[in-house]
Amino acid sequence: MAESKRKPAPQGIRPPADDDDVYAIRVPVESAQVNVDRKIEEILARHQRLPDPADEMPPPPATFLSGVLRFPWYLQSLTPWIFCSFGLALSFLGVVLAFWLADHGLTMAAYAMRFSICWVIVFSLSYLSGCFLAIIEGTAGGYDEITDWPKGDWRDYFFSLGYPVGMLVLAALVGTAAYWLTFRQSYAVPVVVGFLVYPFFLLSAMESGSVLGFISRPILRTCIDLWWGWIIVYTITAAMFAGWLAWALYFFPYEGFFTAGVSGPILAAILFIYARLLGRLAWWAQKVAEEENHELL
Repeated sequence: MAESKRKPAPQGIRPPADDDDVYAIRVPVESAQVNVDRKIEEILARHQRLPDPADEMPPPPATFLSGVLRFPWYLQSLTPWIFCSFGLALSFLGVVLAFWLADHGLTMAAYAMRFSICWVIVFSLSYLSGCFLAIIEGTAGGYDEITDWPKGDWRDYFFSLGYPVGMLVLAALVGTAAYWLTFRQSYAVPVVVGFLVYPFFLLSAMESGSVLGFISRPILRTCIDLWWGWIIVYTITAAMFAGWLAWALYFFPYEGFFTAGVSGPILAAILFIYARLLGRLAWWAQKVAEEENHELL
């Protein structure tokens, strides 16, 4: 038999056999993207654990006082507050300037400015609405500092006006109905009624996730179980708005432009604090909802 002329294989490599051996080739059954996604899910699953009740953020020592009045001047809140202050001040100054021009016989100039003033007001209120809702949602989640502020194009948070402005219109309608039911005894009736029902409507709509759900059971229950909290919120809010209105009405006849310009930062701070207070109420409402779900289970 003649010797095989096959060259010796390199060390460590098995030469193929002369018989009919079958070599299996492993074909991947999933694409590279699916494989990467599966690996990521495995990594996340190893680091994921069930929440421990002991890890929940404890309530502040004074729920409606701690981190409330100084909240607009937190480092994370300072920039949004400055933007809101500038927008409100510019809106107030634009309105005052338009009336001033009309009073001094420059009616055409006032009419020419109204389109620009309306856009400034819409833009300012849109951003303020986004900040207002972000404060409520972040505070309700137990966060002391808010970092999820409105970003991007103003059209992204324009539709957020539906909650605060929509509930404001609803509160005004309820106040007007109360005014007529009391035989128009006083103009203070619609103001007081609207002031009382507005936070309830807003928190209920946010809790239900729809502007049509302006009556929510967890929020309604807090009116009974947390009545003292509502009294604190109403007291602080009424004091802030009453103080600002008294100051503005007193100084406006003398220094209209100055009062309008300074009212921007003041009102922005008041609304930030007001949203903070509503967020603390929403935080309690979430606790009530969790307790109800636990009782049902």
